[in-house]
Amino acid sequence: MRTAIRRQAATAIVLANSALAGCSPRYNPYTAPLPSATNASCMLPAHSGRAMIPAPNSVQALIIKPNLTDAPGLLKETSTMPGPKPAAAKVEQRSDTAYDTTSGCLFVVEPAANAIAAVDPATRHIVSQYQVALANRPRQIVADNPHQQLIIANDGNSSLEIIDLRTMQVTAVMSIGADIGALLFDQQWRRLFVATHTDEVRAYQVGRGHVVPIGMLKLARTRTLGLDTTSHQVLVGTEGDGGRIVLHTLEAAPPKPPRCVFHHSAPGSPCWEGL
Repeated sequence: MRTAIRRQAATAIVLANSALAGCSPRYNPYTAPLPSATNASCMLPAHSGRAMIPAPNSVQALIIKPNLTDAPGLLKETSTMPGPKPAAAKVEQRSDTAYDTTSGCLFVVEPAANAIAAVDPATRHIVSQYQVALANRPRQIVADNPHQQLIIANDGNSSLEIIDLRTMQVTAVMSIGADIGALLFDQQWRRLFVATHTDEVRAYQVGRGHVVPIGMLKLARTRTLGLDTTSHQVLVGTEGDGGRIVLHTLEAAPPKPPRCVFHHSAPGSPCWEGL
């Protein structure tokens, strides 16, 4: 198991730069620089055994009930391009590692153990392993660096789960109601894209400890999701006739800057928490 985790960690690429600015009336979090990696090595406490990421006693307080009818026109397809015929290997891409720029840790999912492992990218050694409350065969993971949280996708119950890395607690759970094929997170716009096995690409706006459904588009046999970080276009690879991959380009309306009632709000303030 440890060898597999190290192998996954070795293939992850860290892409993060600049620093996150404070909140002000003219501050737009969706155009601000992203948080930079502040630590050269993983700074989480080391555990000899498997530590626990707990959930509050009132599990019902964590459950988010999505309404997918919100803003159905947010996503639109702008182009389609046939690609080459793939090799015999599976095309589906798994997001099974995520890098947190604040702690400097690379997180790897362990589906069989309902757990995640924190790896030091500098040494490729496992620093800590965490049993995640309410997890059910976690298969994919993305890091929300602006909010310092992880979002994991559970294969066992088709749900999304948010883990606050500041407190190491589960803060929200949302049922997707369909098997999850791929995850993609836009760090700048704080948007999560989920491809399901019911031929849907769903978009969610992510805040600290919550996600809000903002759009959905039907695309059959989605296999991969990618992001153009300059234009924020979402690239969707679907399986076409004869096994060929078809590349679809999706455009999404940019998020509206939140109303900021404080002139100089710092991280942790009510203004900041809602971003």
